[in-house]
Amino acid sequence: MTLISGMIESLLLGLSTGLFCAMYCVPPLVPMLCGRGEVTVRTTVTRTLWFLAGRFTTYAIMGALFARAGLIVSSFFDPVLASKLSVFGYIACALVLIADYRLFIQGKRTFRCGRCTAAVPSSAGDSASPFAAGLSVGLHICPAFWTMLFLCLQSGSVLSSTAFFAAFLVGTLPFFLPVLGLPFVVNRVALLRRVAQFAQLLVAGYFLIFAGLIPLFFYQ
Repeated sequence: MTLISGMIESLLLGLSTGLFCAMYCVPPLVPMLCGRGEVTVRTTVTRTLWFLAGRFTTYAIMGALFARAGLIVSSFFDPVLASKLSVFGYIACALVLIADYRLFIQGKRTFRCGRCTAAVPSSAGDSASPFAAGLSVGLHICPAFWTMLFLCLQSGSVLSSTAFFAAFLVGTLPFFLPVLGLPFVVNRVALLRRVAQFAQLLVAGYFLIFAGLIPLFFYQ
């Protein structure tokens, strides 16, 4: 497989499965886009790009492992281990959502008290939280991810595997374009901010308990 053919195959895979990827990313991403005080096209694009950068980082690391270790990794990386990684991904994502919510509430209280010099940077939720959420979401091993990993295994090159995942991510980008309309909706209906904040805690609770701890301790 050449680099170009692999990138084309990865791009087409992203285009064909991007809707599934976007639907999986909606629960953790949208509340972080809508629940904060400032919801503009700029902040929405910034947070979404940081989220996607986190996903790509996880993808690149996993692809590099398969490309370099080859059959050694694939022999141990079975569906059971993949499901365990997904569980840890859910737990990590839940903790990120909770931490992001606490950061927002703390910053809101600081602003109300007039202590502008408090150590709660207003840009923290625009980069660190979405990036960390993207890292954890990237641990969800879906069928498309399996296909990408075995493309990396066949390539045997870290550079090629990174390029494959970059093409795959580009293929999924069109399905994230609807988030650009969120600022126009949220700014017209102020109640949606509160709903998004409440939804963020609900998603975190579901990920932590029902998708994380219960499968981890009670499912084989």
